[in-house]
Amino acid sequence: MPESNNSGRALGTIQISAAQAAQLIGVSTRRLQQLVADGWIERPNRGKYTFAAVIQGYLKFLKDDEHHTSKSAEERRVRLARAEEIELRNARQELGLVPRDEVVAYTRRVASAMFDRLDALPARLTLDVDGRRRLKVAVADIRSEIERRLAIMPS
Repeated sequence: MPESNNSGRALGTIQISAAQAAQLIGVSTRRLQQLVADGWIERPNRGKYTFAAVIQGYLKFLKDDEHHTSKSAEERRVRLARAEEIELRNARQELGLVPRDEVVAYTRRVASAMFDRLDALPARLTLDVDGRRRLKVAVADIRSEIERRLAIMPS
């Protein structure tokens, strides 16, 4: 690429043509001109570029492009998350959906109130000690079954 009379000089002083500069970074000469116009690559002399300026300018461009690409991807993810949140909120309003944690909390409060009533049931039904004991065993069995079913519900 660089002319043979450039050997031994610092890379910052080796001058190359537009075609050589484009070939060096793997772009067309038109794309090279765009990068120059956008300020990424310096051109000290008309039609000539320094080897180092081409490489450094193109690397800066690539890093900046990578930054914009990752930034726009993150912005796209945020927009999608917001859209999903809005859709869920609309579905809850339109369909009367209730968040799961509210349903679980309400179910547990109802079960707790029911347990209190069940525990009081044997004393309300009979004065007979043996009858109360049998009822307490039956209530304990019912309560255990309900607690077992509640335990599989996520908190």
